[in-house]
Amino acid sequence: MCEMDEKRRALNNQVQYSLIEYRVAMEKHYHHLSTTDRVTLMFLKRQGLSLRAIASELNRSPSTLSRELQRRAVEGRPYDAEAAGLAARSARLLCRPQRKLVGKRSTNYTGMVSP
Repeated sequence: MCEMDEKRRALNNQVQYSLIEYRVAMEKHYHHLSTTDRVTLMFLKRQGLSLRAIASELNRSPSTLSRELQRRAVEGRPYDAEAAGLAARSARLLCRPQRKLVGKRSTNYTGMVSP
């Protein structure tokens, strides 16, 4: 009986650990590159480091940095962090849906307009 209880406890611990590991993996969120990340990318790229080396330095995926360079670099010119940040912010604003109500007036749940 005691041996069976130990096996159950061990299995229960494994299941709980797997669930916790799954939850932690599911809690990962995407974060935009910060200004510091873009400046670091710019300087390290100009020094000739590979994307993988830069990615490990920034704790980012190499594909994230590759996409950043593809989207924000101007052809024929080196990557510019300031221009890339400006382009990213403007792209972020353009992708947001248009607001349906403009100003302070809004309709409440009864359909009446409130001042």
